[in-house]
Amino acid sequence: MLIMPVSERPDLIEVVARWQFDEWGRLEPGDSLESRVADLRGQVASGTRVAATFVALAGDEPVGTASVVEQTESIYRASPRQRDLTPWLASVYVPPEYRGRGIATALVHHSVAHVTACDVSRFYLFTDGARGLYERCGWRVIGTDCYGGLEMTIMAIDAGPAT
Repeated sequence: MLIMPVSERPDLIEVVARWQFDEWGRLEPGDSLESRVADLRGQVASGTRVAATFVALAGDEPVGTASVVEQTESIYRASPRQRDLTPWLASVYVPPEYRGRGIATALVHHSVAHVTACDVSRFYLFTDGARGLYERCGWRVIGTDCYGGLEMTIMAIDAGPAT
C-alpha cells in the first residue's frame, strides 16, 4: 500500500470527494458533492504547509483517504468550544470492502507523521464511532461535544516537533 497526497493524484479528487460527501454530507448543512470537489481542488491549488488530503492506494486502486485541516466551519459547528484548537484530522474513510486491513490505521499514522514534520506539537480530531481506532493509534480523549444530533468524542495526540 502506498499513501500519497491527493495533490499528486488529482485524478482521484472526485473519488475522495464522493467518499466524503456520501459519508458525512448529511451532517453539513448546504453541503454538496460539487463543494467537496471544489474544496479539495482549492486545497491542492493553495499548497498550504499543514493542510493536506491523503489517499491510500493498493496498486492503482484508491482504498482510503484522510485529511489534515487547519480549521473549517464544520469544525466550528462540530465543536464550537474547541475553536482555538488546530490542526484537525478529518475525513478518515476506507470503503467497506477494504476495511479490516489496517488502511485507516496507516492513514492516521501517516497524517500524524505529516503534522510532526510540519512542527505541529498537538493534533486533534472528533469522532462519533471510531474512538477505539484512534485510541489504538495513541490518541486520548479530551472532551465531548454534540454535532448534528450526534455525541462527538474530541481527541488529541501529542505529535511532537520534528527532530
